[in-house]
Amino acid sequence: MKHICKISIILSIITLLQSCYSESNEYIDRNTWFLYSEEDTLLFNSNSSIDTFIIKDIDSFMGSFSTGINQEILFIRYKYLGDTNSYYRINRYPKIVNVFWKNGINGGINYSMDQHFTYAIGYHLFDSVYNPEPGYKPDNYIEQTIYYTDRYGIIAYQKEDGELFELDLNYLP
Repeated sequence: MKHICKISIILSIITLLQSCYSESNEYIDRNTWFLYSEEDTLLFNSNSSIDTFIIKDIDSFMGSFSTGINQEILFIRYKYLGDTNSYYRINRYPKIVNVFWKNGINGGINYSMDQHFTYAIGYHLFDSVYNPEPGYKPDNYIEQTIYYTDRYGIIAYQKEDGELFELDLNYLP
């Protein structure tokens, strides 16, 4: 009987320890997955000019960070054709998004805290649009406003001089 009691205690301890170290996974909702493909071209129009981007990389992988939770990460990299040395990217996690646009970070969007809204470009209404506040600002940071959605990525941005660029609706997937 003593052996059964010891074995029960040992098994209970092992089960408890395993539950403490079991890996938890968080995934990005597939209903909100990015709609573009690699090498898709995106045009952004303003009143006086056009900016052209190409989606260079779309990759997803699992990673564990300081939270200890294994999270799916969607990595999207844009190539701006007006500047061959610059890439712009979006790092999307299950609960937050970091946007690296131009030469700074336009914040992290925390889905549970940030307010989203509807944004219209011509006849098309975009739901769940976020306008992240600037985060990290290097010395050469250029002030800008960006408009982001999970499914379309960047749909509009306003440059420091006030010039607004919006996604050309002919380039929607």
